[in-house]
Amino acid sequence: MKKKNVFKNVDAYCNLDLRPDGKIIKSLMSQRALNREGKTADLVLSDVVGSAPSNITPHMRNWFNSNIERLRKPALDEVNNLLAKASPDSNVGGALLERKIDQITDNQVISKRKAQKQNQQQNTSQFSILEENKKSYEESRRMYDRRRMELRREPKMIGKLYWLMIAFVGVFELFINFAAFNGLEMTTQFTATGSVAIVAMLLALSSHYIGTFIKEFQFRFGDRSRDGDRGIAYRQLAMSMIGLFIVLGAVWYARADYLNGKILEASMMGGKPPSYISTIGGSLIQNLGVWVVGIIIAYMWHDSDPEFPELRKSRDYHSKNYRKLEQELSGKLEKEYRRIDNEAKNQITDAKHFDTSISHEAYFLEARKQFDRLSSQDATVIGMLQQYQSEFVEISSENETVIQIIDDANVSGKREITPSEFGSIQFSLKHV
Repeated sequence: MKKKNVFKNVDAYCNLDLRPDGKIIKSLMSQRALNREGKTADLVLSDVVGSAPSNITPHMRNWFNSNIERLRKPALDEVNNLLAKASPDSNVGGALLERKIDQITDNQVISKRKAQKQNQQQNTSQFSILEENKKSYEESRRMYDRRRMELRREPKMIGKLYWLMIAFVGVFELFINFAAFNGLEMTTQFTATGSVAIVAMLLALSSHYIGTFIKEFQFRFGDRSRDGDRGIAYRQLAMSMIGLFIVLGAVWYARADYLNGKILEASMMGGKPPSYISTIGGSLIQNLGVWVVGIIIAYMWHDSDPEFPELRKSRDYHSKNYRKLEQELSGKLEKEYRRIDNEAKNQITDAKHFDTSISHEAYFLEARKQFDRLSSQDATVIGMLQQYQSEFVEISSENETVIQIIDDANVSGKREITPSEFGSIQFSLKHV
């Protein structure tokens, strides 16, 4: 093995002027490029496949290709060629482990993309539905998030517990009036139970509607009310009052019949008949008391903005449809993805074992020594990219720049990230 001028490409890369005040860093940190990219409406970061670092901006990629890659790739080739001589078997050459792993990883991503494309071609109609579901979900989520930011709170959701409490109001009403209805001559125990159940249901629903009416009054009749809002409120009020009057009328009739029977009994048997006020008036007051309890429950559980819970329901509904279909379609790929992952894992394991088997060879030791030199210069390059990243984040945060990252898990193949999320990305240089 020659001792002099063997590693001229590694030397050329390691001697590249990357000083903080050098021309190369100045070309990267160009204020013009920063302002242009920081104010770009739609910026797509680099792919994970290829020789350029993943997830860097177009300007960073162009700078890397022009100033770094032109010298770095020959240096990597030089180290790789030296490793090819390290194998005792002339038919099986060695290779730079880092390059081999990067190549395997790239092929792994490419194979998954091919499988995904084939899956899309085989399920075209379902993917079209998925795209529509995604749009519906994103729109409903946007509307819900905007309302939540306006109100600065979460919505009050009506669930099973609320209706259970309203049902208890009805049950309590049933027990109050059952005796009176059961005493009517024209009813049997069965019809009396049915009648008092209807009365109880009407009172519970009446309290629900009037409680909702009171809670939503400002929304329906305030400055921000829209056409149709008052009509909804008036219908709630009308249904509540109709239900209440029917209940009070039925209770009055049942109690009056009960009172007449007691008066007749007192006239025949002697004694003092029950009071009209205590028998009928007291019963009506009890029913009104139960009604007020139902109103309080409805008022406490309902949201003052009735659209807010509906926006939440819409978001959850569209999210469920989108996620369900997405899982069904992605489930078809899981088996193929597992095969691709296992194949890549085995290839990496084999590469590491082979690398270990030649680690005692002189060519291997010299190649790793030169690679360490190269890696030291790589660290400087990464630091320069991070410096640009920091400046870019500051400018793009002020200009609402839309940054898109390649995301194979997304139907569109891309995913939007915020400038702060871009700022948290850790860069690394590839070896392909």
